Amino acid sequence: MVKTPQVKPDWNTGIYIGDGVVAAPRPMHEWTHDEIRDYYDSNPNLGLLTYAGMLGLSVGEVKEILMEET
Repeated sequence: MVKTPQVKPDWNTGIYIGDGVVAAPRPMHEWTHDEIRDYYDSNPNLGLLTYAGMLGLSVGEVKEILMEET
């Protein structure tokens, strides 16, 4: 059996959205407030301090975003 070499691809991966277009993921610090709320809602075990660190915000800023009315 011939082994296939495991070579890391040299391109950025993303989500294929059709017609040859790949949507590259954006860094968390560029997310909209809606994206921040949606991610927090879908990850119930994520603490505010950890999430604030991931976003590059203070806990108070994250609380304000999460408590905003949409």
